[in-house]
Amino acid sequence: MGFYLYGACVARVSDEKMGFAMRIFWTALLKAINWLRASRLRSWMTGVAGVVLVTLVAGELWLRLTPFDAATLFPAATSTAVFDREHSLLRLYLGQDEQWRLPVRLADVSPWVIHATVAAEDQRFWRHGGIDIQAIVRAALQNVLAGRIVSGASTITMQVVGFSESRERTIGRKLRQMAKALWLERHATKEEILEIYLTNAPYGGNICGIEAAARRYFGKSARDLTASEAALLAGIPQAPNRYRPDRNPQAAWRRMQYVLARMRETGALQEGEYQRLRVQRPTVKSESFRVANAPHFCDMVRSWYPTRPHLVTTLDFDTQTLAEETLRETIARLAPSGVTNGAAVVLHNPSGEVRALVGSADYWNPVISGQVNGAIASRAAGSALKPLIYGTALDLGLLL
Repeated sequence: MGFYLYGACVARVSDEKMGFAMRIFWTALLKAINWLRASRLRSWMTGVAGVVLVTLVAGELWLRLTPFDAATLFPAATSTAVFDREHSLLRLYLGQDEQWRLPVRLADVSPWVIHATVAAEDQRFWRHGGIDIQAIVRAALQNVLAGRIVSGASTITMQVVGFSESRERTIGRKLRQMAKALWLERHATKEEILEIYLTNAPYGGNICGIEAAARRYFGKSARDLTASEAALLAGIPQAPNRYRPDRNPQAAWRRMQYVLARMRETGALQEGEYQRLRVQRPTVKSESFRVANAPHFCDMVRSWYPTRPHLVTTLDFDTQTLAEETLRETIARLAPSGVTNGAAVVLHNPSGEVRALVGSADYWNPVISGQVNGAIASRAAGSALKPLIYGTALDLGLLL
């Protein structure tokens, strides 16, 4: 009995020693693992910090030794938008580079556009100086751990300077972007940089800029976009063709959810607003660019001012509609006499302003050469001048 009692005591003591030893072992092992992890992390962070430091120094030297013209940072070609006297859109024209692009000012876009764009693309845009060190470190660690590129660190400023460069994904290109971004931040305000971005960012296909995107997908100006519409559009530039709402509505809607969540994180949306907006699906229009009101008039005005992006004219839309209807009815009434085409111009006599101009019965009808503007087309006078010539000759006594 004593033996078993002794054995039990020894066993208990042995178990306690074994348990204590195991705890020491596991504690030491965990510390070793944590040390290794920390060492690896410190190693990666040291490497990343070194790269960032070298980049900053090289960029500073490059900026001082290699000045460049800011005009080369983004495309100059823009589309032309023609408006009536009430600022309603009559027609849009492609830019010389075959892109739909309309310049914008921050004062002319919905505040939701600004909130959504910054939340989606660059949350620290208003605070950094062109490059986001925190984002660079985060992206570097994520990419190293994943063994591939899964995250980027391009700020809005870096994207702006990247508009004029190739799409290659190389370290050299990224370093150039960083250097130019630092330069741009020194010579332009944050508002100006954001305006350049909102004018040139890709929104799918040949659509560039928030104004062109708003008119293409929603048939409205960027100043009239709602929070959900702005969030949907702000999500497109990250992968323009993947998130096009007219071709990939589900992907675009999921991306919109992400942007709304980021807007909540930045404080642009309260929780109640976020919950309400996240279930909304903005209605996308697929034919918004096909608007072509008063086509002869718009063609004429654009030929006078081919490089101006916004043309506000004297045309009155209601008067234009009435003139078109009247011309069609008149041609139909005179059709038995062989009349197939015509033109009409309505002037405001006190000011001489053109209120309506119809160049043909049907702009889109090639049979009657519909795109020829009969209102201003040169034509032979024919016999119409004979009475005037003969009358003058009689007055002068030149004819018997």
